[in-house]
Amino acid sequence: MAINDTAITAPNLPMGWCSKVGIALLALMILLWLLIPIEAALKMSAGTIAATTTGIAIPNKIIRS
Repeated sequence: MAINDTAITAPNLPMGWCSKVGIALLALMILLWLLIPIEAALKMSAGTIAATTTGIAIPNKIIRS
């Protein structure tokens, strides 16, 4: 069987469930940060905005470490 040495291709790597979950978590973290300006626009209390920020920042640190 002849091998074509002129073709430049990357190996076909399967995308497992772990990669899909990681992408979903990253997207969720980004979307959750949109809650803060929305809460500010709705004139919610500073305590509510601070609690939301803390509730998003701590899991972000845990997931990314």
